[in-house]
Amino acid sequence: MKAKKLGRPKLAKGEFKGVLIGARFAPEEAKQVHDAVKRSGLVKSGWIRNTLLGAAK
Repeated sequence: MKAKKLGRPKLAKGEFKGVLIGARFAPEEAKQVHDAVKRSGLVKSGWIRNTLLGAAK
């Protein structure tokens, strides 16, 4: 009997977000970001995505 694979199931092509953009922050900057995320009520990745895309327009 084959062992069941662990982890999230694979997504179909076109359903995944395929590009990862990273940034490093100083500890105080990271605290500011985390505080803003908490105030927004969003999850961190959603807040970062919305904020960056809004600034990019």
